[in-house]
Amino acid sequence: MEIIIKDITKKYENYIFKDFNLSFKSGKITALMGMSGKGKTTLFNIICGITKPDSGNIFFSESPKFSAVFQENRLLENFTALENITALGISEKKALNALEICGCSDFYNVKAKNLSGGMARRCAIARAIAYEGNLYIFDEPFKGIDISTYDRISLRIKQYLQNKTCIFITHDVNEAIMFAHNIVVLGGDTADVVFSAEDIKNYENIEEKIKYVFSQM
Repeated sequence: MEIIIKDITKKYENYIFKDFNLSFKSGKITALMGMSGKGKTTLFNIICGITKPDSGNIFFSESPKFSAVFQENRLLENFTALENITALGISEKKALNALEICGCSDFYNVKAKNLSGGMARRCAIARAIAYEGNLYIFDEPFKGIDISTYDRISLRIKQYLQNKTCIFITHDVNEAIMFAHNIVVLGGDTADVVFSAEDIKNYENIEEKIKYVFSQM
């Protein structure tokens, strides 16, 4: 799944995007970075069709099926972790496998309203994995997950996402480098690409370069 964003404009009180262009490569994880308020979540919503741009177009190389992790968990509070996934018509076997990837096996039968913030977050990630879309969009997926749990599940999730098209929104430079093949940084008064790098494993000092870009914002 390749995505091409062409001449997107979106304005609220001020312009978020104006004649904005960007593309995402098929089968690659692209980390989307930038300071707060620079359009990352707005772009997420535009790509998913939740928010309409004022003008411009988005082209998909095939009909999109979105596997999304939103900033909010968006769980059904009176459903169990497992039921929050099977409610989408997903088989119990696939749901349990996704919950296991995310370290949720111990509480699959617990209602969402009784889960801790970190548990609920992992359930939201598991739901996106189990849905098996052709475009994964993760908006700060590990927000609220403690370090020890993050260390335990992050590599499993990275392995799952290999060879899948994924837009991975994060503020964490080290996380971006760990997960992504490509990195895009948004900045400016009206959001635009201020830094991009493909095949970052071939870049020298990529962490220092990205931190320098942020220091100039």
